[in-house]
Amino acid sequence: MSEAPARNHSHPSGHVIPSKTAYVSTDAGGHWRQVAELPQTSGYVFDLAAADANTWVLAEARGTLEVTRDGGSTWHAATSNDVSPSGGEGWGTVTFVSATKAVAVPWTLNGSALAISNDTARTWDLIAFPSGR
Repeated sequence: MSEAPARNHSHPSGHVIPSKTAYVSTDAGGHWRQVAELPQTSGYVFDLAAADANTWVLAEARGTLEVTRDGGSTWHAATSNDVSPSGGEGWGTVTFVSATKAVAVPWTLNGSALAISNDTARTWDLIAFPSGR
């Protein structure tokens, strides 16, 4: 079994932080291949969903939704009026429920909305939870 190499980046504070790197295995974890460097943002990687080989959405707890359309070479924040659950808690699970529709849920139950995309993560809308949930 091969292991993914440890990688670190220096942070402006002078601390060394582990990189956010995506690896893939096609043999049930026997061997791993690096496929992308994930964006070096302040959130924690919680989930990663793929619509296809190039389009992925990264959900960050205490962070944002990040999107790539080139297999991880470049990343950008999700496009919306405000794709952020209340309290800055960030995102938990993200999944593609069809080839074009994606859903992201807040990291904890304190979140106030779901994020929905109907165009393969190009744009996102927030669907507020009813009050008194």
